[in-house]
Amino acid sequence: MDPADFLLRRNGVNVSRPQRIAAPIALALALALGACSQDGAAPVPDPESTPASSQDSAPRPNLLDATLQGEVIVVDHSDSTSLLAGLTAPLARVGSCIGLGGTLVIWPDATTWDAATSTLTLADGDTFTLGEEMQTGGGSFTSKALAGYSEKTGEALTQCGAAPEQAIWVMT
Repeated sequence: MDPADFLLRRNGVNVSRPQRIAAPIALALALALGACSQDGAAPVPDPESTPASSQDSAPRPNLLDATLQGEVIVVDHSDSTSLLAGLTAPLARVGSCIGLGGTLVIWPDATTWDAATSTLTLADGDTFTLGEEMQTGGGSFTSKALAGYSEKTGEALTQCGAAPEQAIWVMT
């Protein structure tokens, strides 16, 4: 092997270029395959293997269900899910709804919009007016992908004028 291929030493061991490239690709592939089923939808649990106590409980809400409430799309319930990306942009009108910069946003549960004062109020009481910069956590998805997971969310995005390949920010 050419010594130039040993570009990295990890724990005293030379790691070749092919090993450095293959490991992250293998990890990404394993995560992608483990996170979805063959058709891209979450696997359906087998009723035979589901404990009776969970069969008797109320159905769990779709974590991506959201509805249009005035000019903001709001998730239908609170959840502890966290997406780890960040977005900083001014509060703005995006189509017929409220977003950040030029990005349409699905806001957390209990977010409200006061059209008279152009004020967005988050569940924790923080308020922002149009043009004011916000720093948020969350993640970006296409409108088409979100609509594929939740019909309700798809309807809300359509009402806001979102195009299928438009990036949508889901704030957490």
